[in-house]
Amino acid sequence: MLALSAAKWSLPVLEAIEEGTVRFNALQRRVEGISHRLLIVTLRRLAEEGLLERLEYEEAVLHVEYHLTSAGRDLLATAHQFCAWTSRNPR
Repeated sequence: MLALSAAKWSLPVLEAIEEGTVRFNALQRRVEGISHRLLIVTLRRLAEEGLLERLEYEEAVLHVEYHLTSAGRDLLATAHQFCAWTSRNPR
């Protein structure tokens, strides 16, 4: 899990989902610089680790949404606390 949370795109993707449920295309627009394929791989890994949930809706056009699990919210809160600590302790 630690290796996953340290991966380059994991935290930016989790932060992009932080405010609530997000569709894939909106998520791709929120995370600047990530490729379509890399976003798919990152989302799959985060879901496998239980940090987010993938919701699939089969309507006229299939659409997929993502939202954080409690573990994902906990990890993100810890990451924010760590960032705040590094700001207070710049050495």
